[in-house]
Amino acid sequence: MNLTKKREVQSLKSRIIYYDQSSEILSGSLRGKISEEIIALTLKQQKDTKEDWIFFSFDNDDKYSLNLLLEKIHELKRKEDCHILLISKNPLHKQLLTTLSFPVSGLVSLPYLKDNYSKVLQTLLNTGIFLEADFHKDIVNEIDHIKYKSMPIKQLVLIKDKVDLQLSKNEQIVLQLILDGKNNKNIAEKLYFAESTISTIVCRLIKKTCARDRTDALVKAIKCGWVEGQR
Repeated sequence: MNLTKKREVQSLKSRIIYYDQSSEILSGSLRGKISEEIIALTLKQQKDTKEDWIFFSFDNDDKYSLNLLLEKIHELKRKEDCHILLISKNPLHKQLLTTLSFPVSGLVSLPYLKDNYSKVLQTLLNTGIFLEADFHKDIVNEIDHIKYKSMPIKQLVLIKDKVDLQLSKNEQIVLQLILDGKNNKNIAEKLYFAESTISTIVCRLIKKTCARDRTDALVKAIKCGWVEGQR
């Protein structure tokens, strides 16, 4: 290896940085393989690159340590041309989706990285981002969940199995119709009951829920978790 290439290799090594919550997470052997692969890939491209490679390994069951790492990421991301890869000690789970709102280049689990570090580094070098394949499903599901939550609620539905009071069948039906926005007259017409009968049922509902009035009874039903919004 000539002097110029030696200097280039040394320069590349100096730009590969490992932040480990515990030295037990990312072994010295794996660090060596990662560093060698980065150097080989960069030299193969024959580019005069100034990119830094920063690897954060963490225990994803320890929220405190993860928050500290993310604070450090914000400081480091001020630098330009920087690949930042988060390495989770354990398999990824959907709670880690929040880390993608931070300025990181990718997220992988340690078991996945051990078997696929070459693929991960090559993808980061080519595209600037890498996410473990199994994590894609969690991302899609979360996007669908957010879209669903943004849809307007068409109806408030009383979930009878969740009601922890002894409500009669008629009381449950009337409570559902109150949730539908019906007044006593509308409910009486729908059920073919006298309006006075509906008033009596509503009074029983108010008493059983310890509410001030029918509106308060509705609010308490929602707060108690008896009601779900259908979209």
